[in-house]
Amino acid sequence: MARGFGDEMMLAEWLFVNTVDDLRERSSNPSSTDRYSLLGIAPLLRKLLIDERPLVNTVKAARLTVPIEFRIVAHPSPTQVPGRQVVLSLGREEIVGSPEVAPVSLAQFTRVVIGSAQGNDVTVRDAIRYFANVEGGVHFGKAKTSIDEVLLTHTPSMFALGNQWIDVLGHIGAVVAGGLRPLEESIMATPTKNAARVLKDETGQLNSLHWTDTYKKVRIQPEG
Repeated sequence: MARGFGDEMMLAEWLFVNTVDDLRERSSNPSSTDRYSLLGIAPLLRKLLIDERPLVNTVKAARLTVPIEFRIVAHPSPTQVPGRQVVLSLGREEIVGSPEVAPVSLAQFTRVVIGSAQGNDVTVRDAIRYFANVEGGVHFGKAKTSIDEVLLTHTPSMFALGNQWIDVLGHIGAVVAGGLRPLEESIMATPTKNAARVLKDETGQLNSLHWTDTYKKVRIQPEG
């Protein structure tokens, strides 16, 4: 049987909420998280924001009035740091904007400069694509851009210095998880349901259970 719009949206919403939850957990303390777990942030960000069909866009199509805004502080490029010769620099916790920072849209967010590599700006999109598609977050692939080449050249140094550069993924993740919270809350409050797909239980009665029912039970922590 062909999958209808309701089926697709329910699946997309389930995947979106779980992905954002995973992202929030992995991004909660980047400086104390191991490199492999940080690398796992890259595919989550790619899936949500920059895939050919970004998950955020799919879910947002049914919730046009829900705002998506990200609060991020651009990391200065070498030309903005007088007297310093910077080969590679990626932002850390300073890129996570406070509530007072003016928000940017999704399209603007992926173009925000969060570092530099041999004089070239590194954007949010550049960082996600490199760690996802070159270093192995999704694919262990080859460098395709000049930014990829520089980052790949410095990978041995990245290992020697621990999480000094890759923890940028955690800070990007924290910004994204915060920006997507209104959309996540909207889904949990009024999830897409397809009555035509509701199953009957053994007595022949309609079973109204939805994935959000069990998900809420997992998320809500008992008091005390």
